Amino acid sequence: MVTLRDLTIGYGSRMLASNLNATFTKGTLNAIVGRNGSGKSTLLRVTAGLAKPLAGEVLIAGDGSLERRVSLVSTERVRALNLRVRDLVSLGRAPYTGWAGRLTEQDHDSIDTALKLVGMSSFTDKYIDTLSDGEAQRVMIARALAQDTPVMLLDEPTAFLDYHSRREIVELLVNLAQEQGKTIIFSSHELDLVEEFADKVIKL
Repeated sequence: MVTLRDLTIGYGSRMLASNLNATFTKGTLNAIVGRNGSGKSTLLRVTAGLAKPLAGEVLIAGDGSLERRVSLVSTERVRALNLRVRDLVSLGRAPYTGWAGRLTEQDHDSIDTALKLVGMSSFTDKYIDTLSDGEAQRVMIARALAQDTPVMLLDEPTAFLDYHSRREIVELLVNLAQEQGKTIIFSSHELDLVEEFADKVIKL
């Protein structure tokens, strides 16, 4: 569960949004909508602990380090040569592997499960730069799943996708929230998909 309590966000002296109060519960898909520059990405970064709020607080239930409770999928697509799908997804296990980065059997099981959940098991040995935008987005979601956090944050996960792919990604997020018990929060411009699928909508 994630709670925003009297939250004010911005950067420098510029305030983007203030007095934000909301609770996002387990097993729900939640959307943040607003015009460009309204603070959607900033809100996700604050929730992920990557930026500080100007005021208020974000409360995230659970024990352990924040990186074991919250994962973030940014809007940037990874464009790396000679990086295979499985290698990218395995990066999600970093909070558990320690300084050596050695993967255990449990880590490999988590990676396999993540790839299966997003329908990318058959792509495990393909190179990232050969994937379509929709396939690459699924791999990024798999990396977040491999991180095994109860809370998943996604910044514009449907950006740069055609309508069919956008709908598939949002339907995937619905399934992950409901079937895996995740608290999922994503930013979006796709108001039609948000209205159809989101359990809660925060407007900035």
